[in-house]
Amino acid sequence: MARSEVRADTERAPRPVGSVAEIIGVPVDALHSHRVRFSDGGEVSLRRKEFSLLSAYKTDETGLPSPLDDRALGPYVIYRCVVGSRAYGLDSETSDTDRRGIYLTPAGA
Repeated sequence: MARSEVRADTERAPRPVGSVAEIIGVPVDALHSHRVRFSDGGEVSLRRKEFSLLSAYKTDETGLPSPLDDRALGPYVIYRCVVGSRAYGLDSETSDTDRRGIYLTPAGA
């Protein structure tokens, strides 16, 4: 998850703080960047200090606000579920809890 706005060279608008991406390439050493891909297919290179691991964000270790808290969207969640290893009973003591959901934004938000 991006700790600051992220913009690829070919993009006009930056992605906001908290944008989630998949790590698709790891550096050979600490001096190089990770390659990440966003859900829309856009890719950028980020240094380790420029992103947080989603599991750390979920446990609130990053200090970033929850995306639902930012606009008080909690009351508008219409579906929430657990996915991943816990949903299939394949979790272990070190497994995180993956959640997905849907919310409807209030008019004017």
